[in-house]
Amino acid sequence: MKKQHDLFRLIKTLSGPEKRYFKLYASKHVEARRNNSVKLFAAIDEQESYNEQAIKERFAGERFVRQLAVQKNYLYDLVLRSLRSYHTGTSAGVRIAELIHNVEILLRQGLPDQCGTLLARAKELAYRHDDSTMALRVLKLAWRVAYDTNDRMAMKQLAEEQRELLAMLMNESLYTGMLFELNHALQYYGYSNHPASVSLAQHILAEEALRDESCALTVRTRIMFHSLRSACLEIVGEIEACHAAAQRCLELVEAHPDKSTDMQWRRLFCLTELIKASLRMDRLEEMRGYILRLETFGRTSGDLRTHVERVTHQFTLSGNLRSGDLRAALRSAPRVESILQCRTNAIGPAMRMLIRYELAHLYFATENHRTALGHLNSIADAAEDDVRPDFQAAARVLMVLAHHMLGHADAVEYMTISARRFLNRLAGRFSMDSIAPNLLPAIAELFILIKHLANAPSHRMVADEIQRFRARLECRGISLSSLTALLHVDMEAWITSIHDRTTYETALGARRG
Repeated sequence: MKKQHDLFRLIKTLSGPEKRYFKLYASKHVEARRNNSVKLFAAIDEQESYNEQAIKERFAGERFVRQLAVQKNYLYDLVLRSLRSYHTGTSAGVRIAELIHNVEILLRQGLPDQCGTLLARAKELAYRHDDSTMALRVLKLAWRVAYDTNDRMAMKQLAEEQRELLAMLMNESLYTGMLFELNHALQYYGYSNHPASVSLAQHILAEEALRDESCALTVRTRIMFHSLRSACLEIVGEIEACHAAAQRCLELVEAHPDKSTDMQWRRLFCLTELIKASLRMDRLEEMRGYILRLETFGRTSGDLRTHVERVTHQFTLSGNLRSGDLRAALRSAPRVESILQCRTNAIGPAMRMLIRYELAHLYFATENHRTALGHLNSIADAAEDDVRPDFQAAARVLMVLAHHMLGHADAVEYMTISARRFLNRLAGRFSMDSIAPNLLPAIAELFILIKHLANAPSHRMVADEIQRFRARLECRGISLSSLTALLHVDMEAWITSIHDRTTYETALGARRG
């Protein structure tokens, strides 16, 4: 995104209290430029998307518009200063840093005997919040104070404490490294079920450090232990075990809310994993319960708020699709599309394609084929590393059917050939012949249909073949539109080698009933 949008993006991350504090801060700490800064802040905050020309027209008579770039830079720094002031005292890391700074000042003034109380408070805070890095800084200063005051007993005790702390840091570094490696793989390969992601998850699960919770030495590392396990177990398809690990992780996070500055993110991760696991196990009421718990995040700001909104609305849509409540799904669709459009930078490419895939299914199932095609085209045009191959294949199949429903004969013929070509490229990984026997009859026929269409000599024969396919479905009480809901459910089974056939068939029977 252009650098000129940075100020707009920063302002849009602010919560209501942060915005109110900025206005108070500006009125107290800024003099000559105060009015200009507050006016420009309010004008930018009112915009839905950044429009510099509108800003210039609104303040056409103001002198600061002649140097708008300078005023924007000044306002950007002013917002950051107000945020630093607003969050002073609210973060354990900030409070510890202030105490350390005060100790350093006293040492420079030659007053080591006045440092004891400050160091004790800083060390207590660091250990309470499992902040080993800050604790190490505190111990270093404490050793210097002990040296200056010739306290040999304290120096010996601090040396032993430092060894224990270094062991905890090494332990934390081990789990942090595995988390980084897994996150990097997911971002690089685009989706969790990529063979390379599965291989890495299996390797991590086999590590000695993931053998037992006792391998993690602190609350912070135990939380990372269960975060790793739940993520890896989801990737390898062990959903029940993933759910149990995420539940244990959430218990630790909620029992120790002060152990880390990123506990809100940890809690969001745990709830997201539990929502995904519940959805895949068809525990829809349980899933909705976890979604309701997201509301307890309250007034969050920045990326955290974006992720809470995205998870809430996306999985509400997914749950309604899974239960077959298309009317409820349609009600949540506009909010999901708005997040997809306005928060693009905060959503990874693979997640964007997953959301588009679900929206396409919803619009196809409700016979809004033109809107469905817009999302399907985005999936088909995306880089293959950003989309799971089953989503790509299903999107191309649905594009053939959507064009048919809209009466686009030439497009049907072209898209049939394109879909067939794509499916052939999947041979060896997701071969049609190996997939079809594992699928329920209606789903298998849908994919086999593409083989027939690709060999049809004219678009009239393509249309006739689709009509015969629809007639066969209707004889069994299944419409072409409702078939897409079945296809949506089966994608998860496909990618995990149909491990959950019983669960899937139960859900399918409930939907037909």
